[in-house]
Amino acid sequence: MLKPCMGPQTRKGKAVPIVGPGGFVGKEMEIEHLDSYFRLPVPVFLVVVDVEKKVGYWVFLQRYIKERLGDRDWRLPLREYREGKRKTRPELTIRLPTTNRLSDTDGLKVAIRNACGYMASLGIDHGIAYEEDALRGVDTRFDVNLMVSKGRRHFHIQAKEPVSLSLKFDMEKEKLEDLMGRGLPITILPGEAKIDGSPLFQRILDDVTANNGQFQFKREFDGHVKPAP
Repeated sequence: MLKPCMGPQTRKGKAVPIVGPGGFVGKEMEIEHLDSYFRLPVPVFLVVVDVEKKVGYWVFLQRYIKERLGDRDWRLPLREYREGKRKTRPELTIRLPTTNRLSDTDGLKVAIRNACGYMASLGIDHGIAYEEDALRGVDTRFDVNLMVSKGRRHFHIQAKEPVSLSLKFDMEKEKLEDLMGRGLPITILPGEAKIDGSPLFQRILDDVTANNGQFQFKREFDGHVKPAP
């Protein structure tokens, strides 16, 4: 039985003519919409229908974006638009193979079933990528990588340029010594710490304190061991 894992959405617009025998139909889409669809946990299918010729074509968007657009920064024009560097909303042309005919209902059912399985297999990685992109957007001076292990989230944050941060504490002296002096993990309560200079670090701090998470500072030293004579 094919379980429902997607919802329809209808939009009107023009598509470019079919290119070459066994070719494709091109459909312009706003990158902002593509970005939104790509982040959804359920499959999204783009369907283009020629109402005069009564023929339609489809493509599974998330897989198309990942495999056809994944080797380049296709979101860059959208970021430039949001930063005021572009005046018009950026678009991309999505190519729908003419072999993916809407009239082939059996083929479409198989494609939907496979798409549901594809999205389920990407569930964890997709959620991680979504959170990484969201955090990178908070402060573009940093690159963020998220690792999940045994129910815990570990953030690896690397500055792309010199960044000045100010860390302020309002907690008991012994607790602060455990954190800064002994390198022990401690639970920071709301109001006990504040980070100025980056909205990204403050957001992570707020999230950790709100969920009773722990902070730990570690220092790494280079050294060597010399065997006894």
